[in-house]
Amino acid sequence: MIKPNQLNLTLFVITTPRNKLLSWRLNLAKDEYFYDKTFSGENLE
Repeated sequence: MIKPNQLNLTLFVITTPRNKLLSWRLNLAKDEYFYDKTFSGENLE
């Protein structure tokens, strides 16, 4: 039988990395966008 606090810990472990991963992916996408923008600008000149 799972104890209530053990269940809460499991839920915390499941939900937290997903939020961190999501924010990490958003930051990565932002960096890639600016990176592409910068390099395409340099290549055009």
